[in-house]
Amino acid sequence: MTGTRRPLPRLELLEVGADAARAARAKAVAEKAWPPTYSGIIPAAQIPYMIDRMYSPEAIRAAAAERTPYYLVLADGVDAGVCSIDLRPAADGAAELHKIYLLPEWWGRGMGAWLLAELCRRAKEAGATRVWLRVNKRNVRAQKAYRAAGFANVRALCTDIGGGFVMDDFIFERRMP
Repeated sequence: MTGTRRPLPRLELLEVGADAARAARAKAVAEKAWPPTYSGIIPAAQIPYMIDRMYSPEAIRAAAAERTPYYLVLADGVDAGVCSIDLRPAADGAAELHKIYLLPEWWGRGMGAWLLAELCRRAKEAGATRVWLRVNKRNVRAQKAYRAAGFANVRALCTDIGGGFVMDDFIFERRMP
């Protein structure tokens, strides 16, 4: 049955918080999701550098304390992804979606669209009037998915993140209906 999409699995978000075992699971997901996501897009050495900075237990705890929780994405009860969104909208109503990664075996099943809709819903409940995110300029697959979910490219941003690396991104934004 070529061209047919498998049914959407049962999906849920499990907050990582200060739970050390969940933090380890979130980092393990990132370690599996990032290489196929960024291969040929960023230098190979940048992948572990960023994972160590963004998925350490300390980084996850600090984010949770600032109302930017990390979530494990569970598909039929199995770790399938990781995401994080700032639930403290800025004065202008903007909430930043920090992370959204699915393991490659779950790509193309509608989970990304579900996840974006769920995170935008949570941001709106927290008072956001728009959600924005960074996407690497060369990550065309992700840009296509964000556009399909109603996000638009509003500007470019290049940030030095240390270690001789940069994040060379587009800023995508979606207004809440």
